[in-house]
Amino acid sequence: MTLDTTKLTAQTTTQTTSQQSGGVVGTLSPSSLIANAAAITATYSEVGYLYLAPGAYRDDTYTAVDSATGDCITSTSGDGNLADTLVGGKYGCSIGNKGAVSLGRFIPDHFTISAAPTVAACAVSSTPFSYFGEDGFTTSFGLTAQNLSNGITQNYTGVFAKLNLTSYVSYGFSSSALPAGSTLTSGAAGASGTWVNGSASVSAGQQISRPNAPTAETFVTVFAAPNDGEVSVSAATAVGAATSLRYGQLKLKNAYGSELLALPISLQAQYWTGSYYITNTADSCTAIPHPALR
Repeated sequence: MTLDTTKLTAQTTTQTTSQQSGGVVGTLSPSSLIANAAAITATYSEVGYLYLAPGAYRDDTYTAVDSATGDCITSTSGDGNLADTLVGGKYGCSIGNKGAVSLGRFIPDHFTISAAPTVAACAVSSTPFSYFGEDGFTTSFGLTAQNLSNGITQNYTGVFAKLNLTSYVSYGFSSSALPAGSTLTSGAAGASGTWVNGSASVSAGQQISRPNAPTAETFVTVFAAPNDGEVSVSAATAVGAATSLRYGQLKLKNAYGSELLALPISLQAQYWTGSYYITNTADSCTAIPHPALR
């Protein structure tokens, strides 16, 4: 029996409560079956539900002599060619599945990640950086659902996309070694993204808390291990290059002058080098709200 791919349809990705074709039809293997052969393993390259209409697997050659002489039914109207009982004194010319078959739900084999540059909280300087405890730097990366052959499963979207792209915990974020007391958490922006044909562009706000004690500039790499409860990546993957974290402070310097005039006071952004604080000349981003200066 040979597979007729025109008889295959896939469930739409917008709902699963009723059969409704409209999804991408993947590749169903094997493309042929041998009668009375031993059981074999079938594979399917897509996600969701696959439907086989009557005659999806069929043999049209066994009755070739009869069909040529009109001794069997060749018309596919009403699946007449599959008739296994007499209709007008004739049987159908085709041998195959008479009933519709539903297969699934199929899921991806794995996720893959494609990293993009990490955006520091202060990214406008020639030496981008973020402060420990600052909200925060951003990791952006591509996320793709794939089958066993590394092909994109395009139906992993809508109701079949089980990974919630707006849930920070879905990504299993972790980091390279942090100073004692520091932890990686979600920034206020959280995570965002939308599945489109099995792929998504993800953006996640990150924040690393201040260590227990002043620490020198630390370069931190963020890793992700997305998991939707059924599908995951093979291993935690870096979602960007290492980014600079600095232990900072604001220093309000001494000033003196006439009590009759406004007194300018110098405020300096600094960070710990490992031995002492120095001016953070790269800081052109920190905003100080006026109430904090009262």
